[in-house]
Amino acid sequence: MRIRTRTFAAGLTAALALVPDAALALDKDAKKWQEGVQILMLPAEEKVYKDLKDKGDIAEFQKIFWKRRDPDLDTPENEYQKQFEALKLELAAKYKVAGKDGARTDCARVHVLFGAPTEVKEMGEAQPGRLAPTRWIWVDEQTKQPRGQADFDELCQLPQGTRIGEQLVRAAEAKIVYPSLDYKRGKDGKLVKLEDQLPKPTPIQALLKAPRQDFAFTAEPLMMIKGQGGATYIAGVASLPVEGLDVQDVLGKKMVRLEVAALALDEAGKAVGAERERETLAEVGADGKAAVSFRAALKPGKYTLRVAVHDKKTAKGSVVEMAGYEVPDLGAGLHVTGMLSRGIVSTPGETPDTEHPFSDFTLIGGGNKVLFTPVPGGRFAKTDKLDMIAWVYGMQAEAAPAADPAAAPAAAPAAGKAKVVISTALLQAGRTKAKADDATYDRTEQVLHQVGPIDLAAFGPGKYTVQFKVKDLVAGKDFNLELPFEVLP
Repeated sequence: MRIRTRTFAAGLTAALALVPDAALALDKDAKKWQEGVQILMLPAEEKVYKDLKDKGDIAEFQKIFWKRRDPDLDTPENEYQKQFEALKLELAAKYKVAGKDGARTDCARVHVLFGAPTEVKEMGEAQPGRLAPTRWIWVDEQTKQPRGQADFDELCQLPQGTRIGEQLVRAAEAKIVYPSLDYKRGKDGKLVKLEDQLPKPTPIQALLKAPRQDFAFTAEPLMMIKGQGGATYIAGVASLPVEGLDVQDVLGKKMVRLEVAALALDEAGKAVGAERERETLAEVGADGKAAVSFRAALKPGKYTLRVAVHDKKTAKGSVVEMAGYEVPDLGAGLHVTGMLSRGIVSTPGETPDTEHPFSDFTLIGGGNKVLFTPVPGGRFAKTDKLDMIAWVYGMQAEAAPAADPAAAPAAAPAAGKAKVVISTALLQAGRTKAKADDATYDRTEQVLHQVGPIDLAAFGPGKYTVQFKVKDLVAGKDFNLELPFEVLP
């Protein structure tokens, strides 16, 4: 048997034909359970399990075994266990041979740990009661290059004497999400119970799970941009009165240290997007309020978004819940998102200042970090300067020009370009108070369009609207976005 690999771990140990007998100490049910999970069980786990004699320890081991592989400790269901059991039933029938349960073949073990092969080649003819010898090949989806192969005999086993065990063990180790959950023994010699090993939620995590309101505050999502892996990055601002919280004097300024975190629940009520809590020091304004940012990264869909703010010193905390919060698919068709900022600061570096109250409004790129200053409620002072920002996605490109017959054969035709025109205006009561020159972009990737800063001293108190009109001239599509704000007296 040969394994050639680029991404699998090198070398794999002795043959896999392989369900070792459990120790005599294990009863029939315990042995049956082990056989059912042998594909996933690590050698170190097997050694611990077969030495167990106490039924309580055996039951505790089984709970710890699955919880180590649970992708989400916050849900009552172990999603991976459910997926594994369903796949095992499928493989039991798919690889059944000579009356043997297909889930106990090497084919099943490799399938579970490395995934289904990209291609299966028959290397001979199937005999009665047997399968045809096969060669499995895995191909990298992006490079289209082979990344590994394995040969199986007519009993769906790997040939004896091959050295592939280390690879399989490493693949099984990769299924463990929480290695800190372990089979350690307490002072009484018994396994430490799973419930005593589970991580305890921090105060703000507990607050998100069991919301309460020790003080009132508001939360506004103010920035939405395309993130990584098909997710949408959302940043918002929580504004709260600081009365009753631990307000400190820092160099003559009133400051309050707060923790902030966000959690998203899908339409079934399952937590799907929890951001790590962040601690920040925020200045208290003349109105007795402080403002801090929060963030979330979510796939397109509809959610209930929870934002929590917590003061460690006083142990006071509150949660704001936004039901029906919809996240669009910014990768599908023409979309425009935007925000209004009171100043934009660009500095060298690629690490956000996590203690800054508006840290979540930092974008990184080109060796610089760009910090936008959000304005809660869109309430600007006449002394402020206004920056208007829009992000445009989903522009359509023109068809690539035909290749020049006179060009060298190796020359590739130039890629088609987009043609998007953005008009920006500042309106009051439907009337245009200010307008920027139209901007044209030919990029097919994200467009960042920024107008300003505008000195608001020239505008009287009142309510205004920033209007972005976007025309995709190639696709023949329009998208209008309006962002309201107010200039205070």
